[in-house]
Amino acid sequence: MKYQTEREAEQVRQQRIQTMELTGNLDPNCKGCKPYYDHPMVSPFAPSHKASNRCESGKRSHCTCDICF
Repeated sequence: MKYQTEREAEQVRQQRIQTMELTGNLDPNCKGCKPYYDHPMVSPFAPSHKASNRCESGKRSHCTCDICF
């Protein structure tokens, strides 16, 4: 997706962060979530903070089981 300005891109990035925080997929106090905050568009190749409801490995944050990641 191409944005008209850097400001517009940053607004979209902040909206994505806010949505992910509200849904529990991102936690500002979690070191494991840092790649999301550091990524230009909040979409790094990394597991999210919230494990899937079908997690096969204990539903821990940033789980990398086949279901979560």
